[in-house]
Amino acid sequence: FYDYLPRHVQQGMECGQFRAMQTDAALALIGGTGLMALMRMSNSPTEPDFPGQVVTVILRGLGVNERLITTLMTKEARPLVLPAESLLERSHARFLQAQ
Repeated sequence: FYDYLPRHVQQGMECGQFRAMQTDAALALIGGTGLMALMRMSNSPTEPDFPGQVVTVILRGLGVNERLITTLMTKEARPLVLPAESLLERSHARFLQAQ
């Protein structure tokens, strides 16, 4: 999170996609909102569009243009394919072994 995301957030601000703010504030917005959304989804049922609503809120908080948000949120998501050595895949493999 703190190795990968800050440079991309900074690039988003530099090119004008995100409003200018402290990088740490943007990371708190993304991480805090994402963490709370995950906690909410793991503790009780949510509406089917809840994840998309959370993404929309994060993008608005970062200052992304409403037209772009609408474009992004109406596109069909493609399956995410990660390399086996990625942190997410390794973590998932450890989780499955522990089951």
